[in-house]
Amino acid sequence: MFTFVSKKRLRKYQQGGDFSLILGNRKYRKKIVGITCSKKNDRGGAQVHAVLSALLFSHATGIPYFHTRFGKDLNAWEMGFNLGAGFAVRPEDVPIIDGMTIYDDYQDQPAIVEQPNFHRFGDRNPDRYLQILDRVRSNLNLPTRTYDGPVIAVHIRRGDVSQLQHVERFETNEIIAAKINYVQRRHPDARVRVFSEGNVSDFNGLPDNCEFELNADILETILGLASADCLITAKSSFSYIAALLSLGTVYYGPFWHKPLSKWRKLIVTE
Repeated sequence: MFTFVSKKRLRKYQQGGDFSLILGNRKYRKKIVGITCSKKNDRGGAQVHAVLSALLFSHATGIPYFHTRFGKDLNAWEMGFNLGAGFAVRPEDVPIIDGMTIYDDYQDQPAIVEQPNFHRFGDRNPDRYLQILDRVRSNLNLPTRTYDGPVIAVHIRRGDVSQLQHVERFETNEIIAAKINYVQRRHPDARVRVFSEGNVSDFNGLPDNCEFELNADILETILGLASADCLITAKSSFSYIAALLSLGTVYYGPFWHKPLSKWRKLIVTE
């Protein structure tokens, strides 16, 4: 579960600020009061994903989690996901340090370790998310969403993702159409509902039976994805947390965050 790292790998950890693969070693336990997830500057979906990785790490190691609220611009995410429910807010009288400080033989009073995320641990142990998801779902402050009949939900990253920007996340309409066709053959009675940004004309080439939910409220969108019978994910933390919340069949498009073993990998190339 945990590892000791070479100097080369340590430099990578320093760049990302995530030392979660070494923090659980007994060598460091007596120095750590708890962990928190802070210094996050991402969008809401990425911040929720980051906190979920911290909760996974805390549950797996027994190191207490202290909640740090999202920024005020993400209050809807804070209230909707309610990830701090049942956890203490980090105390003001305990030092806050980063993972590198612990690794550098920290000798002062036990401290709380803060990181932007704990993804290195989560991606090494993705099935451990299953151990925390019942609690996460029960704490949600989001309305329920149901569909009239089976639905395949498709998340497509657009907006700030294009062939010119964040190209590592971009998938062409042709690739997405092939994914939809593959899943439809396995679920022929299901409607297809596409969730994205932009205009319907931006999605020329997708199957004619696609319904579109574009530019909708962000939390309504994540509910729409998570509540469907099938979910086709995008290369996105937003998709990833919808997949974690989903009780349906997840068709996962590989990217840098690793899938749960029960998800079905969906790889299409042009």
